[in-house]
Order: sequence, then C-alpha cells, then structure tokens
Amino acid sequence: MINPGVLTRDLVTALRSIPELVAEVDGDATKIRAYIDRYPGEASIARAIWKLENPGILVMYQGYGPGRAKQNETWRHQVAIYLKLRGLETGQDESTYYKGIWLLVNGVPSAGALRIADTEVNADCFQMDVPSCNRRSLLIDDRGTTIDYWEFQATFTEKGDA
Repeated sequence: MINPGVLTRDLVTALRSIPELVAEVDGDATKIRAYIDRYPGEASIARAIWKLENPGILVMYQGYGPGRAKQNETWRHQVAIYLKLRGLETGQDESTYYKGIWLLVNGVPSAGALRIADTEVNADCFQMDVPSCNRRSLLIDDRGTTIDYWEFQATFTEKGDA
C-alpha cells in the first residue's frame, strides 16, 4: 500500500499545476493545500473548512479500503477536496461562479495533455474514478450562521499492492 501522504501531496501538486485553477484562487497556488491533523490543537476538519480562505481548496485524505484492479486485490484511497469559490463580480455571467468545480475535473495540468480526471497524479495509482461533487453547509455558531462550500469525493485505485 502506498503512503497516503504521498498521494495527497501528489494530488495537491497536480492541482497547483493547473493554471486556470490557480487563477480561480486569486493566482496564489498556496491557497490549494493539504489538510494534516496537527495534534492537539489543530485536529478538526470542520475548523479547517471554516478557516479555509475564500477562494481556496483543501485536500484531505479520507481513508482506504479494499478494491480490485485487473483481477488483483488492491487498495482504493478516498480523498475529499473542499472548495470555497469566490463570489461573482458585477456583470459576470453566473456560469463563471462554477468554473472552479468544473476545473477540478476538466482542468489540464501544465505538464500534461489530459484533464486532471484522466491524469495519473501518482505513479502507483490509476487516474481517479469519476468523482462526486456536492454543495455542503457548515454550522459555525449557535445563531444558525452557516458557511457554504463544495465537497468533491475522489477515489484512487492502486495499480497493485507493493
């Protein structure tokens, strides 16, 4: 089984290499980052999402389970990608708002010719399975204040158990 941290790092690197996606986070590639538990004080996924810059992207390793690849038993790794989109500017078409979530599937890394969904971001894994994307809300206080964000769920299947 591969090191989950390596897969997460490689995915962040691949996302940072998509010029249009970096442009969607105000041209600052550091706004695309990995979530790492930092015990004891910074080990809250909800807090990390709440503190995520807007716009910003947070990649978090979720876990693994058994899978199959070409008749072999292997590992399937689940990764969540949390995205806060920037708001629309006056006069912008509404479709502009959704460009960031479109780029998480269709953006092309600068070193490749394939869209990110078809790119092997880690040499030991196949490209991601077709990801799911859903709007989420996070309750942030006792008055009912929420923040909205997008959550992608992507799965990467290892090519073989090493």
